[in-house]
Amino acid sequence: MHAVPTFVALCFAATAPRVSAKATAAEKACASGSAQGCSDLADLLDEGDGLPRDSRREDELYRRACDGGIALACEEFAFNVAEGKGAPKDRALAAAYYQKACEGGDGVGCWYLGLAYADGAGVRKSAANAASSYQRGCELGSGSACHNFSQCLARGIGVPRDAARAKALMDRAYAILATRVADEAMQEVARKFHQKPTTTPNASSFLIKADGCVYVVNVEESFDDRGEVELGDAIKDDRPSTCDGE
Repeated sequence: MHAVPTFVALCFAATAPRVSAKATAAEKACASGSAQGCSDLADLLDEGDGLPRDSRREDELYRRACDGGIALACEEFAFNVAEGKGAPKDRALAAAYYQKACEGGDGVGCWYLGLAYADGAGVRKSAANAASSYQRGCELGSGSACHNFSQCLARGIGVPRDAARAKALMDRAYAILATRVADEAMQEVARKFHQKPTTTPNASSFLIKADGCVYVVNVEESFDDRGEVELGDAIKDDRPSTCDGE
């Protein structure tokens, strides 16, 4: 192994991330038994915000926070386990913790649980259980769960077909997720033009303006078949010859 020159080592030491005040506060809260403190600390580790990223410890803290009653932490732990972040992939464990998240009132956790049942990922495949999970997630405010439950109703998958109810739930999904779609679209346009754009949203589409160019974003085209927000071709440039950005 080659020795690292002293001046290089000093540079690395000088640029090492400092522990922020909020990280210190979260650390103390978690150590004192606060489940929310442990969840907050895991968030900071995930983002590398005031602490070096540490996926293994992040998982441990999310699991501890989940066991302490923080439903969102259950969802975060389940997602990491499903993706193999910080530990080997374990779909059965992920599904179990999505179940805990859903039972704890986390709508997105219910949506992920529904996807697990739809795919047979870590649980026995069941269209009825998938639909039931989506329904619960929708009731808890997850736009993606509303989107997927609407699809179940429209196609009669796991539940009796009900076109009118499916349409109402799809409208609700668009309304819930319109703000998120707008935020992600604005970020994409901002990256393209290196400036903050302005937006005019409504339930089905919105305009984004930047550098004299106008983009029309159709909310209905912003989801894939699993209910994920996927902008894709949803952002339509009304002046493609002059609005390509840099």
